[in-house]
Amino acid sequence: MVEVITGVPFAEYIEENILQPLDMKRSSFRQPLPEDLAADLAVGYEYENGDYEPFSSLFLNIVPAGGLSSTATDMTHFMLAHLQNGRYGNQRILNQETAQEMKQQQFTDHPKLPGIGYGFHERFKNGQRVLAHSSIFLGYTGLVALIPEQNLGLFITYNKFEPKFHEELINQFTDHYYPKLEETKVPQPLANHQQRTQMFTGTYRHIEYPQHTLAKVTSLVNHVSVKKRENGTLEVNIPETFFGTIPPQDTTVKLIEVEPLLFYRYNNNDFVAFAANEDGRVTFMFHPLDLGPAGFERLPWYETTYFHIPLSIFFLLAFFSAFWVFPVRPLIRYLRQNFQSSKSNAGTNQPPKANLAWILAGIVSTLYVIFLIGMGLALLLTDPLEFIYEVPTPVMILLYLPLIATGLTIALPIFTFLAWRNNYWSFLRRLHYSVFTLAALMFIPFLNYWNLLVSNP
Repeated sequence: MVEVITGVPFAEYIEENILQPLDMKRSSFRQPLPEDLAADLAVGYEYENGDYEPFSSLFLNIVPAGGLSSTATDMTHFMLAHLQNGRYGNQRILNQETAQEMKQQQFTDHPKLPGIGYGFHERFKNGQRVLAHSSIFLGYTGLVALIPEQNLGLFITYNKFEPKFHEELINQFTDHYYPKLEETKVPQPLANHQQRTQMFTGTYRHIEYPQHTLAKVTSLVNHVSVKKRENGTLEVNIPETFFGTIPPQDTTVKLIEVEPLLFYRYNNNDFVAFAANEDGRVTFMFHPLDLGPAGFERLPWYETTYFHIPLSIFFLLAFFSAFWVFPVRPLIRYLRQNFQSSKSNAGTNQPPKANLAWILAGIVSTLYVIFLIGMGLALLLTDPLEFIYEVPTPVMILLYLPLIATGLTIALPIFTFLAWRNNYWSFLRRLHYSVFTLAALMFIPFLNYWNLLVSNP
């Protein structure tokens, strides 16, 4: 919007209208960084194989988010400008009314949940309203936190991916300087809360995930489970792999319903809210996390990992079985016959269409086996998050295989029908072929769900 409205490149506009007036001489959005700044850029580290390994400089394709390189000194100027309603020294970068509006709550999922302003996320610590914005990336972590009522700003940064530390520091900082004046009273649970817990159980997925590209696979780390306990509470389990949103102390949150669709969260003395559709079915969970307010959609059973993992195993078994029947087993038999100088005619007494049926199944299974093994290796050897930025060339080549196999799959039901009508093979082999055909047909919507039926993602 800045570039469209002003006609000036974003980095240049910010430099002239924010960085220079605030005397932030060691800050820049420019990519690559100017040489005098690049030489002093901190090296990020990640803990791998029992040691801290340097992490190459991070480039994000979501500029300007995550695009600012700065120093602690420069960030104090930035925080002072916000605490003084747009003024730093004799310079003003915002009208007073605009600066105040930025710090007001602009949206919240529920009146009792923290919300967001313009660029700031609300947090409530010991009665203090904290406005913050996190920076959590591989190799680097940071946080800007303001407490306007105390005229206080706090900037934290370190060169490692560690989303817990700055939250723990903020908690201990507020506990020390702004301790609780009195113990918080736990709200009374809803009268019939024990009978309502089943409404909320299930698997939920963070609503922010790539929906139309191969990077959809990253949504698998954004699943959380909600389970009921015998005492009428709910337990929310957030996996350790949930990117940048791990709660400060643990990954299990205990909830109890205190108002319809509103739950008290024991761990952090705040609230979690749910939303329901017109039929009363719970569809969303709103759960504040380290990065700010977060929404989760409740998944139907066929979108959960509990369904997709067994389904994937079924596909693998079906394709490997057909891959074994053709071409692996005939190849072994051929090599054995030639080695023994045998003239066995095994398998030659089948009708041509019967042989063609297994040849087609062999081609389809071979394509899918190569594709699945290749994709599995790509995911194991590559961080799935990297698919957000660029699809590796080998993966681009692999994506042509399911396109070819899908086209060939159309003929499999025809051969299945002929096999049963004309009594090709034994009963078990016909059943095997039918199961393989079913797996191949089911695999098409599976590929489409994960955006794998594309040649140029």
